[in-house]
Amino acid sequence: NNERMSIELAFAMAFVWRRTLVLPPILGNPCNPKSYFNVSDFFDLRAMDAVVKTISTKDFIAYAKRHPHRFPGGSAAVGQLRTYPPESMKAMKSNCYWKWPGWLQAAGVAENIKYDMIRVVLADPTGLTEDQQLAVTQTEEYRQFATRHRASQPPLALTPAQANATALRLPQRVLLGNFYTAIYTGPEPELGWFMRSAVRRGVRLRREFFEAAEAALETSGLRIGEYGALHVRQGDWQIAKLGESFVDPKSPEKFLAARGNDVFMHLHGKMFVAHNAEGEQLRKIENVFLPAVQKSLPGQQIIVTLKDKVKKAARQVAMASKLRDWEGPVEMIICSLAGAFIGTFASTYSGY
Repeated sequence: NNERMSIELAFAMAFVWRRTLVLPPILGNPCNPKSYFNVSDFFDLRAMDAVVKTISTKDFIAYAKRHPHRFPGGSAAVGQLRTYPPESMKAMKSNCYWKWPGWLQAAGVAENIKYDMIRVVLADPTGLTEDQQLAVTQTEEYRQFATRHRASQPPLALTPAQANATALRLPQRVLLGNFYTAIYTGPEPELGWFMRSAVRRGVRLRREFFEAAEAALETSGLRIGEYGALHVRQGDWQIAKLGESFVDPKSPEKFLAARGNDVFMHLHGKMFVAHNAEGEQLRKIENVFLPAVQKSLPGQQIIVTLKDKVKKAARQVAMASKLRDWEGPVEMIICSLAGAFIGTFASTYSGY
């Protein structure tokens, strides 16, 4: 979900700035080569390209080499254009975050946009001077949009020089899980509506993930909108071991007693629970937490997780479609189709 939100933000910026989006060849944790994946492994690239023009990193480099005159450094700079190969990450250890696999080394080719943890992006594609940026931030509409938290730092806005540049480059890490960022489209609501619609239409998982989720639902007997769902963020069960979370697998009474959960528990007699626990933690969830939750449900009192025949049905579709790391996305799709949903705080799936 960190990667998904990063792609969504880059996609939205390309949309409002009227730019072609160069997709990175590799996503994933740069310090863990086993986590690397291609954008096309998860996202529907045809849907993306139907809304915002996209191009692969490989094709961008090829384009630059065919048209070096379009870039400020000319042939000399374009000749140095390259990406860090994945294998270069192994020797970088803690510094691997700053040399992301697949990121372009584009000196003299792309105009760098320097920022760190931006709060607000200004949508104006024509470029704003410092005085113009200041004027925007002093309007009442901007203050209401940015709120005190986001207004604590200056917004990211294209300068006139950047607006005229052939290519813009976002530095490493700045988009990763940057879920605090908002894009200010101005006082008129139309552009904001079009931008949100563009992201919803363009940035979506491949169809095959939904087909695998449909197979799981059919096998489980769950019907869309007629069950509840609980999604526990990766790591939250571990935090719960310290007593800092309401989903402590050893103490289900904390979850059941939490404000609002009593209402949630009585909405549906069936519940889907998504988690990735293992070992002793998994045993506590299956033997202590889930039985207690199940007894609190009305009517049929059915708990479903992605295992056994439900997982087998989804796996058959996933394997036929050659999906990788499919379990998490399938669980999230099932949760999103529930009639009622509870997630965990700060999750980039349920929290934002």
